[in-house]
Amino acid sequence: MSAAVLLMAHGTPSSLDEMVPYLTAVRGGRPPSDGLVAEMRSNYAAIGGRSPLTDLTFRQRDALQARLGPDVTVLAGMRNWHPYIRDVLATLQGTTVDRLLAIPLAPQFSTVSVCRYVDAAATALPPGVALGFVESFHAHPLLLQAFAARIREAGMPAEGEEVIFTAHSL
Repeated sequence: MSAAVLLMAHGTPSSLDEMVPYLTAVRGGRPPSDGLVAEMRSNYAAIGGRSPLTDLTFRQRDALQARLGPDVTVLAGMRNWHPYIRDVLATLQGTTVDRLLAIPLAPQFSTVSVCRYVDAAATALPPGVALGFVESFHAHPLLLQAFAARIREAGMPAEGEEVIFTAHSL
């Protein structure tokens, strides 16, 4: 028997042409208004037509796989776009994986995000696979040390200045 880790993220469309089905998925099956589609297309166009979120999640998956080695399977699934969490977990059917650690890549706990990721994983979990999940890691010392190191590498903050962390918005 073996273990697997599932990294879970929001998901983003791969192109502006996918905006309508993507927004429909985000909205739980409700089609978006023309105005929302136009706004989101404009926002995504401003950053080159696509968000790097999915690619960055795959890079995290690959780095974690390299770190953990071949005895642990590392997967990445998206709640609102391809590859969907349910489709990724379907690949575990018929494997030796008997336990899964699901990690929402949003570090803070929120019923709006983390609970939905966990529900998506629990609903799609193949029979015989035990599920554990990381509820939050926003205050983990290693994460805070990594943030501090990156901020220092960037030469910030200047004397007397503060850094404020905020959520992204497209």
